[in-house]
Amino acid sequence: MYTASVAGFNCPAARQTDRLSTDACDEQDEPARKVRRSRTTFTTRQLHELERAFATSQYPDVNLRERLAASLQLSEARVQVTSMQRLTEITLVTVPAIKYKKYFRM
Repeated sequence: MYTASVAGFNCPAARQTDRLSTDACDEQDEPARKVRRSRTTFTTRQLHELERAFATSQYPDVNLRERLAASLQLSEARVQVTSMQRLTEITLVTVPAIKYKKYFRM
């Protein structure tokens, strides 16, 4: 039996020809697992600066996010996600429960 490498997997069912058969291998092979990003641990200084920037502008533009990220030694994506999570948190707390009454059993 021939062994051929198909899409990074070793599949004994595939034949070594000009064109590899992947149909027989689809059920046997496990897809490669994604590497998960580790959780960011913010320092106290970073949290204070992020809160201060959020108090100034709830919707920071790209320039402000990039400047903030550079000064805090974070990626711009981390600053963006943090500000969106903070905005969501504030929105959920301040919106009256009556508006969402139909979603909750009272």
